[in-house]
Amino acid sequence: MGVKVKYKDLTPEKITGKTSWEEHQLSLELDNLRKNIKELDEKKRRQITDELILNVSKKISTEWRILGGKLQLTDQHLNHIKADNNNSLDRNFAMLKKWKEKNASAATFTVLMEALRSVERTDVAEYVEKYLENYEGKVKPMGAHSELTTIKCIDRIERASEKTN
Repeated sequence: MGVKVKYKDLTPEKITGKTSWEEHQLSLELDNLRKNIKELDEKKRRQITDELILNVSKKISTEWRILGGKLQLTDQHLNHIKADNNNSLDRNFAMLKKWKEKNASAATFTVLMEALRSVERTDVAEYVEKYLENYEGKVKPMGAHSELTTIKCIDRIERASEKTN
C-alpha cells in the first residue's frame, strides 16, 4: 500500500474503466472513503482531552523532559514543573497540561503523536491514535461490509495507479 494517490481526484472510470452498476457502487464507496478520511483529519486537529493527558502521563517516563522540548516548552517551564512535582506521574501530567494551556487550540492529537514519535515512543503515539479512533465515537462505517469494501477499494486504486505509472 505504498502507492500515493490523491483520493479527491479519483473517479470510478479512472479505477475500473467501467460504467455500470459496479461504477455506481464504487462511486458511493469512494464518497464514503473521502468522508471518512476528512472526518479522521478533523479529529486529528481537535484539542487534546484531559483524559488523554492523564493516560499518556502514565505511559511516558524519563522522556518527559525531551518530549516537553519537542512540544515547545522552554527549559524554564520544564524546570518549574520538575521543582513543583516530586513523582513522575505528576510531573508528566503537569508538563502535558502546561503544553495544552500554552498552545490552546494548537495542542492537537497530531502534534502530540508527532512529538511522541520523535522521541521514539511510537507505542504511545499508537495508543493516542487508537484513542483518537474512539474519540467521540468511531469513524462511521462505510457500509455493511466496510472493511472488505475498503480493502477492495484500496486494491482497485493501487491497480489503477500501477496502470497509469
